[in-house]
Amino acid sequence: KPSDTFNIVRFDDTFELVFNDAVRADGENIQYAKRFVRNLDADGGTEMLAALDAALVDRNRNDTTRLRQVVFITDGAIGNEQQLFSSIAQNRGRSTVFTIGIGSAPNSFFMNRAAELGRGTFTHIGAIDQVKTKMGAFFAKLENPVMTGLSVQGEGVKLSEASPNPLPDLYKGEPIVVAAIADQASGMLKIEGDYAGQPWQVNMDLSQATKGEGIGKLWARRKIASLEAGRSYGNDFEQINRDVETVALSHHLVSSRTSLVAVDVKVSRPQGEALSSSKMPLNLPAGWDADK
Repeated sequence: KPSDTFNIVRFDDTFELVFNDAVRADGENIQYAKRFVRNLDADGGTEMLAALDAALVDRNRNDTTRLRQVVFITDGAIGNEQQLFSSIAQNRGRSTVFTIGIGSAPNSFFMNRAAELGRGTFTHIGAIDQVKTKMGAFFAKLENPVMTGLSVQGEGVKLSEASPNPLPDLYKGEPIVVAAIADQASGMLKIEGDYAGQPWQVNMDLSQATKGEGIGKLWARRKIASLEAGRSYGNDFEQINRDVETVALSHHLVSSRTSLVAVDVKVSRPQGEALSSSKMPLNLPAGWDADK
């Protein structure tokens, strides 16, 4: 709407803002932004940190009448994930960060974790012919924030180690799954949030819950993700590593600290035959240009 405000940050190994600050989304500003985007050429590197920091600068942080949404679009060929995670965790403020990976080889680990830290979602667009459909669905979601300020609490039951924490905003067609440990299968689950500017609450009776297989592993995966996100907040790396290893081993999961090894006892090389090695060239992901 014309009353909304927006800005664009272009980046490769440098970055620039189209406008000095967020401007009204009126016809003149939108046409100027479209001309700027049409004249872009995909070149240079993918140095995201400075551009991300610029996008997270919020000069109107006390404005409670708007949702501040940052949409980060990239092919995701990134190596300094931890710096980027730390920037989002420390500078996010009231912003919601959404990530969109374009092409055949985005860094899905980074894109997913960045969206999780930013209380947003990750969208992968693998081919050009998917852009219209997936971006259409994405914009429809962005225009329909259903509920904000969500929280989950137990009454008559102790909840611990819930994730994600904090809960993201709820968007139309985008479920939120919370995994937590309860000390007993009874009591009430109180879910609260702001719906259309008004307080909203629902209570769920845990004694009516249905047993399900695999929920422990779901919680464990979420717990590991939450622990690893702790690195972005400057927590004790060594303690995080130990905790990740403990959870992963207890639930037989692959993680940054654990692997599963399969041993094949069949002998395929004739005894006495020498081993040789050679370097193999790595193919570029589909659609990439080495000269770029």
